[in-house]
Amino acid sequence: MNADDNQLNILVPRSMKPKLDYLHREVEHAAGRPLSRRQALGLGGMALLAGAVGCSTSTSPSSPASPAASGGAQSVSANPLTGKPLEGHLEIYTWSEYSDPSTFTKFTKLPAEAKAGLTLHQTFYSSNDELLAKLHAGGTSYDIIVPSQNAVAELIQENSLLALDKALLPNLKYLDPSFLKPSYDPTGDYHVIKDFGITMFFFNNKIVTEEIKTMHDFYQALPKYVGKGRTNLLDGAEEVVPLALMALGLDPNTSSQADFNQAKSFLLSIRKGVTTIDASAYIDDAIAGKIILGQGWNGDIRRIVQGRAKQGDMTGVIPTAASEIWADNWCIPASAPHPVAAHAWINWLLTPSTAVTEMNYHNYKIPMPTALSQLAPSLQNDPLFNVPKTYTDNYHYILNVSPQVVEARTQIYSEFKAA
Repeated sequence: MNADDNQLNILVPRSMKPKLDYLHREVEHAAGRPLSRRQALGLGGMALLAGAVGCSTSTSPSSPASPAASGGAQSVSANPLTGKPLEGHLEIYTWSEYSDPSTFTKFTKLPAEAKAGLTLHQTFYSSNDELLAKLHAGGTSYDIIVPSQNAVAELIQENSLLALDKALLPNLKYLDPSFLKPSYDPTGDYHVIKDFGITMFFFNNKIVTEEIKTMHDFYQALPKYVGKGRTNLLDGAEEVVPLALMALGLDPNTSSQADFNQAKSFLLSIRKGVTTIDASAYIDDAIAGKIILGQGWNGDIRRIVQGRAKQGDMTGVIPTAASEIWADNWCIPASAPHPVAAHAWINWLLTPSTAVTEMNYHNYKIPMPTALSQLAPSLQNDPLFNVPKTYTDNYHYILNVSPQVVEARTQIYSEFKAA
């Protein structure tokens, strides 16, 4: 940006100026009134994008959320929760099959939690779209949520997250420091990374016999197996449309109508080959042999392959060319009724022994060196867990770049799902 521009004091490539000018106009337009969901979504995505540009040279596959550039948002004061009593309940809204059942049992039996008689309850969602819709519809009973990076940025912009009291999170010291202040939360006040991974696909090698290497190959194969078994795509506009764009070699965060038209045509052309669109039950269904070709996240697919080891008929594929890399995060809604218990939960998950249990269960990498060193070599060295850099160098984060982009994705997804 030109040095004489007094409106935005951010050093970025000249190509970013139109997007940052858009962000500035939206902030001015919203002054004096609350941001709408669509505006917040766009602004949150732009904040994430600006941070990513500011630190693109330091991003590595072992650190999927790059540290924020200097001059970002100012850190807020910690919430004065220290010294307040632990509440007797914890309500968690999360992805299904995403924590070891023993983690919950052990948590409620910790001395302070047991003394408080703490009870715990979980409900589940299958996409960030579903999580955000629930929160925007007035879901105020949750103490813990697990949004991905783009959803975290939106919720921060909406003032929908509680600033964390770091005094209640002493186990933050165990995390790799490069994950504490990512570009989607540059002050590190609103999230703690849960784990990170990639989006890939799997197939039954007794039925699908052709070579499938890229996400484009995967989509093209779907119509060929109509009537031969169930096929499955992941759910949500923020997954389906950007993944299709990447399969076509296009920017998943594009704002080009021509690109959207290509993605729409491509998705509709393979729609007849898609049996189900689901992100919550596909692990168990695939292990039961009900899915012959499907998308999934790497930890889930490792569990599927292991679950079918006796039959030896399931193959997981890390796509060559482009795919998605993502980070999921522990967050506390601003309306959480039990914030002290929520902090206790996050701190428990940051205990190295708990992190080992969790990684052995869900098969996703937690950036905690002490815990990673305790894993069995069979997990540490498995590319479905520790995805090689040669792949992730070609992968992208899905961002919510603007309200218009979100609207375009939603429209395409709605038409695709209804077709």
